Amino acid sequence: SMQFKMDFVQFNFLSLFKLNKKKENGIFVKFGPYVAYSFAGDYYEKGTGNSLTFNYDSLASSYKKLDYGIRGGVSYKFAFSSGSLQLEVLYAQGLFNMLERDPANIFQTMNQSLFINLAYTFTISRNKKKEKVKNGDGK
Repeated sequence: SMQFKMDFVQFNFLSLFKLNKKKENGIFVKFGPYVAYSFAGDYYEKGTGNSLTFNYDSLASSYKKLDYGIRGGVSYKFAFSSGSLQLEVLYAQGLFNMLERDPANIFQTMNQSLFINLAYTFTISRNKKKEKVKNGDGK
């Protein structure tokens, strides 16, 4: 069996579409492109009785470190007085063949990722001056 693990830094450019009219709670759809760069990785291969481990840099000539593709998903936001809780599921599909070593383009390696995220947001401090203006105090 063979396993190749790559660690990426990703930059997402997602558009957010709200499916409900309430500002606080609701379902959101996210969609857009991403660009990623692999900064580290490991390759492991195990056969009958022998195993090999390679350094990622020795495989740099075989696999490209740059990746790009599309990402999309849905999220739901639960808002309450002290903050909000958000649950999201995203899928990413790479559009770039990361395998350089095949001149005939018979084999292709494209990233596919599934993300499940849970986030909690909260307010650290409030600007009291802005609150006074909202309440009509104006001082």
